[in-house]
Amino acid sequence: LEEIEQTINQGERGWLSTVNVAILMSMRHDPALQSFVDRSRWIIADGQPLVWYSRLDTPPLPERVAGIDLVLPLCAWAEASGHSVYLLGATAHGNARLRSLLAARFPKLRLAGRDGYFSDDQSAQIAHDIRAFDADILLVGMGSPRQEMFIDQHWRALNTRFAAGLG
Repeated sequence: LEEIEQTINQGERGWLSTVNVAILMSMRHDPALQSFVDRSRWIIADGQPLVWYSRLDTPPLPERVAGIDLVLPLCAWAEASGHSVYLLGATAHGNARLRSLLAARFPKLRLAGRDGYFSDDQSAQIAHDIRAFDADILLVGMGSPRQEMFIDQHWRALNTRFAAGLG
């Protein structure tokens, strides 16, 4: 979290990849997903089996970090520092409910979002909308590899400081 905050504060950009066993296996057969993870500024083990396996190597991973566990601390920091968050994914109802819950918990947080049910034809417009909102943090929950491919394909247009696919 400190590295993400420092990156945003310094005006730099980067995305985080949350890798679990399913994503790791998909990377073997999906060069675009492999490339996305390889170019990530941060990679976290979002699966306990990866932590267990790492103990066969040195140094082992210290712990599992579920991507979803970053949402509340990131929102708390964004609220305190005046940064904005955009939530992309889930159903329209689910996204609205999450935004409502976060807005209640972080009343000064500049927050927006929309569902993840859209066609490829609409993705450029959605990226434009995210940029128009001036999102510093983009949290995408559309499942892998769709969320990673959205971030990758629209990275320049999004102009967010930090992005992560969280499920």
